[in-house]
Amino acid sequence: MRLIFILLLHFSLTCYAQLNESFNDNDFKNNPVWSGTDDYFTVNPNNELQLYDNEARTAYLTTPSQTVEEAGWQIKVKMDFNPSSSNYARIYLASDTEHLPDVHNALFIELGSSKDNICLYKIENGNKELLIEGLTDRLDHPAVDVIVKVKRTENKWTLESNTGAGWYTEGQADAEYNYPSAFFGIYCQYTKTRADKFFFDDISVTGLPYRDRTPPEITDFELINGSQVFLRFNKALDESSISTDAFTLQNSERRPSRV
Repeated sequence: MRLIFILLLHFSLTCYAQLNESFNDNDFKNNPVWSGTDDYFTVNPNNELQLYDNEARTAYLTTPSQTVEEAGWQIKVKMDFNPSSSNYARIYLASDTEHLPDVHNALFIELGSSKDNICLYKIENGNKELLIEGLTDRLDHPAVDVIVKVKRTENKWTLESNTGAGWYTEGQADAEYNYPSAFFGIYCQYTKTRADKFFFDDISVTGLPYRDRTPPEITDFELINGSQVFLRFNKALDESSISTDAFTLQNSERRPSRV
């Protein structure tokens, strides 16, 4: 008698994700679409995304991006002031939400704050952790003009910056980050006197979306007749994992003839 397993299948594709934004079209609301506190941003005559406000607050923009693995991120940031704990920028490389003040899982670069440096952080389940702490006083200047980039290869991270004299490695780290991304984002914390002095340009994001590596588990089964068993799993299955060799009846050690 032949044994047949009937499974719920999920056909998945691995795709290469990409984002390139130079704001040369004088627009940040289309191709790609940026959203958030968009009333506080503009594209200036130099084709840069500029914070354009007159009050103290936080402002942010996000655009869809699933990139998080085997990835590279790069952006140019200018701040026409010496950054501080009241005036600094964050670049969210990966975020689970478009509302950046409420991220639950995310990766971000922080430029400025109390040590005038460039740092890489991750947030997991709402808990912030420092991955790479850059050189203290790296941004301790009357004005900041820097290109920053992050590279991820498996669980190895590299943070680099260029203030005009060539690339400098701020640091490296080994760290896991096993969450999908939905958005790339820009975040500004500022006082009233700095409300129009943040600039962003030349954004490049390349890499792969999140790949779930946790094996599925059988949660339920149903004997349909003497030769067919219906299996239910706690997550969808990758087509490439489905084969008759992947299943065995525990007591008899029989394998199905097909799945």
